Amino acid sequence: MTDLPFSFTIPLPAVIPTQYDNHLERRLSSMRGQYLDQTTYQRMLADEDTLLYEVYEIKRPAVEGELLMGISIVHLERWAANFL
Repeated sequence: MTDLPFSFTIPLPAVIPTQYDNHLERRLSSMRGQYLDQTTYQRMLADEDTLLYEVYEIKRPAVEGELLMGISIVHLERWAANFL
């Protein structure tokens, strides 16, 4: 890693970092057993395996002074009303 000082840009409105090392997606199916209302969960899953959140990981050296970096995007607009 040669970028000193370390920096990246988060362009709007996409909010996806200009550089990242790993992109994770969590869908409704990956949250099995996490919700009290399993009836609603099963109904929603049968309708669509909705994307719930994404994480863009930015790796840094495991040395003193470095911090783990990442951007999490929670997609509330399509499912939150069923669980709030």
